[in-house]
Amino acid sequence: MTKRACPEGLMTFEENLTRALAGEKLTATADGDRLTLTTAGGDRVDLTSGPGKPGTPLTGTKWTVHTVGDGKSAAPLPKDVSGKAHLTFGKDGKARGNLGCNDVTAKAEAKAAGKAGAKEGRITFGAPTTTRKMCPGDTMATERKLLKLFDGTARYDVERDTLKLTAADGTVIDARAATP
Repeated sequence: MTKRACPEGLMTFEENLTRALAGEKLTATADGDRLTLTTAGGDRVDLTSGPGKPGTPLTGTKWTVHTVGDGKSAAPLPKDVSGKAHLTFGKDGKARGNLGCNDVTAKAEAKAAGKAGAKEGRITFGAPTTTRKMCPGDTMATERKLLKLFDGTARYDVERDTLKLTAADGTVIDARAATP
C-alpha cells in the first residue's frame, strides 16, 4: 500500500477495503462476470471483470426477470418462461411488460429514497391489467408469483444493470437490463 493522501471518500473506501481483505477468511460467490468476497462480519467486496458501469435508469429500461423468490431463496425462472418475463417503467407512470405468457400493465409511481437520482426507493403499483391467455404448466405458477408485485408498494434497488424488487409480502424479483 502506498502512503499517499487521498480525498476523504477514497481514503475511507481504501481503509474499508484493506480491513475487509486483511487476514479474515473470505467467502466467495460468483455470478457471471461478478465475484463477491464476504467476511464473517458481513463486509463485502464486489469485483467485476470489466470496468464499472454507471447505474442503469429505472425508467425507460426493459428489465428482464431472471429470478423470483421469497427473500431467503430465489430460483431462476423455469425454462419455458426464461427470457420472456419483463417490465418497463414508462415516463407516463405506468409499468408494462410480460409475465412469461400474459402481458401486464399497471400504474407505477416510483419515489427515490433520499437525494435526486438515487437508485433505490419505493414503487407504488396499481392493480394490474393482464391479457387472459391460458398458459401451460410452470408458466401460470410463475405468473402468480410475479403478480404479487402489483397492487401495493414494493422496494426497489438498481445496481449497475440489475434491478431488485421486493413486494410487500416479501416476494423478491431480480431483473437485468436487456442489452440492446
